[in-house]
Amino acid sequence: MFVGEEAFSEHCINATYNAYICKALEAFAENEEVSREEYHFMLTQCKEKAIRDQSTRRIKEEYLGKIPFEDDLRRSFDVFLKIVRDMFGFCPYDYRMG
Repeated sequence: MFVGEEAFSEHCINATYNAYICKALEAFAENEEVSREEYHFMLTQCKEKAIRDQSTRRIKEEYLGKIPFEDDLRRSFDVFLKIVRDMFGFCPYDYRMG
């Protein structure tokens, strides 16, 4: 299904971003000041920035060799959450509270 480990890793990272966006949109559902579409657009911008940052980081760290999947996923998600916090001033959904 995937052409390599990196493609699988990118798919999992993207799926993690999308899952967070869905949960965050649920958390925003009761807020009538901003539309769901606006929140979705803002969260998608965060995701796109995180993907660009991830790509840049991978290029800069090529000399380190292959990064374990778990580390790559964790670092990528942490960067995404930082971008979300910077945009909103808080985390719309605390995944640890589930």
